Amino acid sequence: ANPWDEEIYLYPDSKYLKEIELRKNQLLIVGHTHYPMNLKSGEGFILNPGSVGQPRDYNPRASYAVIDSVSKKISHHRVNYDVKKYQEKLRKMNWDKKVIDILSRTKN
Repeated sequence: ANPWDEEIYLYPDSKYLKEIELRKNQLLIVGHTHYPMNLKSGEGFILNPGSVGQPRDYNPRASYAVIDSVSKKISHHRVNYDVKKYQEKLRKMNWDKKVIDILSRTKN
């Protein structure tokens, strides 16, 4: 979730982001929040590629990032997948309904 405590999640509006000061060309890759972000921190960047399930940004498409080490560019991508089909598979495996429902949630 972050460099010092896996219980503190980093979101784009997190007050803890101010505690991270990266050097030039330094990249900190985090996860666990299921929330894609690419933010400047000092002279570097903090990257969260997002997730392929349980989207916390209310976008049910799979989220990932590509890092081009030559150009030093980072791009985020979204990919559609058959969420309903996957949810049905999880129902048959007796997964918790709340977990299954998160996969397709969107902002109202």
